[in-house]
Amino acid sequence: AKPGEEVEFTLRFDNVGDQKIGNVTVIDHLTPRLEYVKESQSCTVKADFKIQENPETLVVRWEITDPLEVGQGGLIRFRCRVR
Repeated sequence: AKPGEEVEFTLRFDNVGDQKIGNVTVIDHLTPRLEYVKESQSCTVKADFKIQENPETLVVRWEITDPLEVGQGGLIRFRCRVR
């Protein structure tokens, strides 16, 4: 992608274990070349979304609210603009 263009990311997560799991957090570190597009994130399961700025990267974070049953998962989508 060229500077100024937007790119959409999709992250998939699944509970492939043999028991229900809780405290699931999905984290992605964006390179300095990418700028997160505000309000562009979505998640197919209930999750608290947070952004943390670090000196060299931006961290986007989804804390899944409810435990994931065996075989359950979801999709996270968000957009970034190329700098």
